Amino acid sequence: MVTPLSWGEEPWSISRKDPLTNELFVGVRASQEAQSVLYIFLRFYQKYLSPLDASRCHYKPSCSTYAYEAIKKYGALLGILMSLDRLMRCHEGQKERPYDPPQIY
Repeated sequence: MVTPLSWGEEPWSISRKDPLTNELFVGVRASQEAQSVLYIFLRFYQKYLSPLDASRCHYKPSCSTYAYEAIKKYGALLGILMSLDRLMRCHEGQKERPYDPPQIY
């Protein structure tokens, strides 16, 4: 149900009181919650699990830092996809340590 506009409110302005426009913010909030859960997981991995295995990443920045930066810059879904792509490219036979920041190709 659409509520009538109050005086001084433009028809194209986004009002948080209007139930129709509140739906626009649900996706943003869900994405921020997903990002915060992923940040907690990545920080836990970096602080507790990664030191047990020693530094094996063949890229700079490390794969976990790459994932953190990609999620921060591109959002949860695209950041996860970019991180998975990076993990598939990382292998033991690689001798050099190339610099590979998160970017869309």
